[in-house]
Amino acid sequence: MWNWHIYLGYVLTGLFSLRFILPLFGHMKFQNPFGKTLSIKEKFQKWTYLIFYFGVVISLITGLIIEFGSKELKKPMEDIHVFGIYYLIGFIVIHLAGVFIAEFTNQKGIISRILSGSKNKN
Repeated sequence: MWNWHIYLGYVLTGLFSLRFILPLFGHMKFQNPFGKTLSIKEKFQKWTYLIFYFGVVISLITGLIIEFGSKELKKPMEDIHVFGIYYLIGFIVIHLAGVFIAEFTNQKGIISRILSGSKNKN
C-alpha cells in the first residue's frame, strides 16, 4: 500500500505541475478572487480553490521532502503531511455541498453535466 501512495504522489505532482504550467500557454487560466464584479459566492468559490491549491502544494512538497529529503526533516514533514488530510476532507465536504446547493437552486442539471462532460445547460 505504501508504494501506491508514493507513486500516486509522483503522478499528482506531475499533474499539479501541469496545472500551473498550462496558464502560461493561455489554457486553464487562474481566476482572480479579488475581482470587483464578483459576487460573494464567486469570491468564496475562488478563495476555496486557492486554499485547496495551497494545501495540495504543501502536501506534495512535504511528501517529496519525506521521500528525498534529509533524515532530520522526515518526522516534522510527516506530521505536516498527515495533517493535510484535514484540509482535503474539508474541501471535499465544501465542494460537494456547493454542487448539491447549485443543483437544487439556480443551476439545475449541474451534476448530470459534470458526469457527462457536457458544456451546455440543456
